[in-house]
Amino acid sequence: MADEAASQALSQLLEQLKSPAWDARVEAVQKLRDRSESSALEGLISVLYDENTAVVEIAAEVLLGRGDEAAFEPLLRALNAAEPDIDVAEEVQSVLAHNPESWFMQRCIAALGESDDEELRAFAAEALGYPLHATNAIDVLDQALSDPSADVREAAADSLLRLRASKTEFSA
Repeated sequence: MADEAASQALSQLLEQLKSPAWDARVEAVQKLRDRSESSALEGLISVLYDENTAVVEIAAEVLLGRGDEAAFEPLLRALNAAEPDIDVAEEVQSVLAHNPESWFMQRCIAALGESDDEELRAFAAEALGYPLHATNAIDVLDQALSDPSADVREAAADSLLRLRASKTEFSA
């Protein structure tokens, strides 16, 4: 009986993610925060491209906080696909700045060094420049300057500039 009620509640939250009212979608995202079912994760990922910035930002925050490996690539792609007025990048920056050793950053380092997907490597290189006092990304970004892809090399160079500029700021 309890399992059936939990399943029904999850179904209602997933349906609520499709509501035309943005505040209802935000409420559903917040309630899905602690749900461990794979369909809850899929629902959270689906709203990373929502038309409302609040929905996107809260979904990114929830997914970053969950630390679920399955959310890595969708988060990275959403971060790079975000419209300029959507602060997904800002949300990721904030989380990474407070936790430069986070699972997300470690996966970015791994993806940059190991992924066969050129676009994903470029996205990872770009994301590694966000935790502005995280120097553990510098070595892998230096190596990415030799990547066969010009996009990856450019993203790595931009991130290194941001990291080195922030390092100078903090030591001044």
